Amino acid sequence: MRFANHATLAFVVLSAGCSYAPSALGHSHNDYLRRRPLDEALAAGMGSVEADVFLVDDELRVGHELSSLRAGRTLESLYLAPLFARFVARGGTVHDHADPLVLLVDIKAESARVWPHLRALLARYAPMLTEFLDDGIATRAVTVILSGDRPRRLVAGESPRLCAIDGRLTDLADDPPRTLVPLVSDSWHSQFEWKGFGPMPEDERERLRGFAARAHAQGRLLRLWAAPDTPESWRTQLACGVDLINTDRPAELLRVLREPDR
Repeated sequence: MRFANHATLAFVVLSAGCSYAPSALGHSHNDYLRRRPLDEALAAGMGSVEADVFLVDDELRVGHELSSLRAGRTLESLYLAPLFARFVARGGTVHDHADPLVLLVDIKAESARVWPHLRALLARYAPMLTEFLDDGIATRAVTVILSGDRPRRLVAGESPRLCAIDGRLTDLADDPPRTLVPLVSDSWHSQFEWKGFGPMPEDERERLRGFAARAHAQGRLLRLWAAPDTPESWRTQLACGVDLINTDRPAELLRVLREPDR
């Protein structure tokens, strides 16, 4: 276990000089939609996976909308339990390297009702989960960050806790504690017009670099959802300092990140 003080985050990924494998920059978007949820992302070495959840019949079921939910297909069965099995089998890690996996839990609705169920569930897996305190972060094998309908006030009111909050670009101006908001995510289309083919316009490239630089100066990760899912976009995001590159194609992203100049 490593401990990071309030000024730094042990699991922050910076584009240059970081200990992460290149593929650990990948964020497996809507991971549960794949043929083998989680397994494909881990095989591609993704640094982050995303699961959407609803609370139904006291289960945190995984799916993008209510019509897609199935009993037993839960955050625990698809993610936490298999990750814990890897954590035990590998002696304290889930990757082939020592850095943590980010588990982004996107709460789709009713976060105030979801929160007590989620908090109790995470407590069962505490040995592998990063712990957030008011004055620091104890980094472990899996770092849980809550997105979507985020119970920000409820989470902020607890310390220690086993999760943090996914911020928005407005948080770069507000500068909340990094122990509460270690990641900033926002919509690509709210900031950029480039569609991921040909060179990115220089003014947009500079804006992207600026967001990354500001996030890193505050000790935060940066992610843009709905970014173009193309090799040109992946290379551009990598070059501009984006930490978690959104993709629905983890294996293809892995190939590009291994050889970014090709």
